Amino acid sequence: MVEQLRVLGYPRLVSMENFRTPNFKLIAEILEWLVHRYDAQISIPLVIETEQERAFFIKSATFYILQKARIKLNPKKLYMADGYAVQEIAVVVRNLYEITRHTSDFDQNATISSMRNIISSKISLLFNLLQIILLRTRTSL
Repeated sequence: MVEQLRVLGYPRLVSMENFRTPNFKLIAEILEWLVHRYDAQISIPLVIETEQERAFFIKSATFYILQKARIKLNPKKLYMADGYAVQEIAVVVRNLYEITRHTSDFDQNATISSMRNIISSKISLLFNLLQIILLRTRTSL
């Protein structure tokens, strides 16, 4: 996971030694960065001073990752901020790594949200064409 984070462009050097003891701040930074990688428009406040703020942050991050990447994370493991949290985050990092590795047709700097916009525009174009075809077949009958 550490090497994949570096390849994906995570701005900070991360080691597995960082997680020998619970390190919630680093887990929160990585989660926020991962959510931004999936959708740059989403902004999760990185206020994690109290227990309630930490719980809200974890819930928000897991919700957005579930919504954007269809990956379900265990919030309890993430809250522990230790090796188990790294295992949870590794799934998301691996997914992003595979996506960026297999995007030879797309610009490497393109975000996932722009790819989704392209796909949704193609789907809407197909839907419009289908409506035109249905309209013409009805008028010719």
